[in-house]
Amino acid sequence: MIALLNYINLSTAKATERAKEVAVRKTIGARPFQLIRQFLGESLFLMALAWLIAIGLVLTGIPLFNRALSTHLSLGDWGGWLFLACSFQ
Repeated sequence: MIALLNYINLSTAKATERAKEVAVRKTIGARPFQLIRQFLGESLFLMALAWLIAIGLVLTGIPLFNRALSTHLSLGDWGGWLFLACSFQ
């Protein structure tokens, strides 16, 4: 919850800088489609990067979690990978 509030706070603080950037790009002659493509591209890139980091952390953390709690969790079955693939969309 704290991370979510922190993200909202940082996004709000960056909004004024982004508004200035959009104004400058419009003045230079950027079309609305170019601005939409830029913002969607940045969002998709950050989402993919966060997803890859999360997958790496999960794959690294599962053995530690299994040892600490004496369990046997794995992503070796199709259900785990299917869940991860669906969560990306």
